[in-house]
Amino acid sequence: MMNENRLKGAAREVAGKVEGAFGSLTGDHGREAQGRAREVAGKAEGLYGETLDRASSLVKDDPVKALAITAGVAFLLGMFVARR
Repeated sequence: MMNENRLKGAAREVAGKVEGAFGSLTGDHGREAQGRAREVAGKAEGLYGETLDRASSLVKDDPVKALAITAGVAFLLGMFVARR
């Protein structure tokens, strides 16, 4: 299952590669850097989408385990906040 974030991330990554290559070919360092930044942003968005997919699958496949993980994280965050 591929969500919207993964698709947008892949498209942004490809667009960044093209823009970076165009900037490199034309000697436009600003465009090249902008393309590389867009490529990295696309990778990050794709990883975010992949993480959402995995979390969704975990909740569907093993809701008890997902609840236990959530409770553990909430407990640790509560302890961290209480110490401040």
